[in-house]
Amino acid sequence: MPPPADVARRAAPERQDRGSGDGCLVDGGVAPPPPPPFDSDAFDAALQACVTAEGIATPFPQAPSPDLPPDLPAECLDAAGFAPPPPFQPWR
Repeated sequence: MPPPADVARRAAPERQDRGSGDGCLVDGGVAPPPPPPFDSDAFDAALQACVTAEGIATPFPQAPSPDLPPDLPAECLDAAGFAPPPPFQPWR
């Protein structure tokens, strides 16, 4: 037998949103989770322009070309005004 329809309505105000939970963690000295991955049409267009200008095929091949410096797309994006992402910090 399904629960009455008003049960969900009564339970909803008791739930906390993610922001309040993250705030509680920060107050307790725990770093909040990282933001979602960067998604921007301008970034996608700049990345496509960089890889096209450098002749890099996308998606990248299984093994990188030994003739291609690994940081070439990053340098191109940096020159286009997009700062590099912060280094990965694993959870401790």
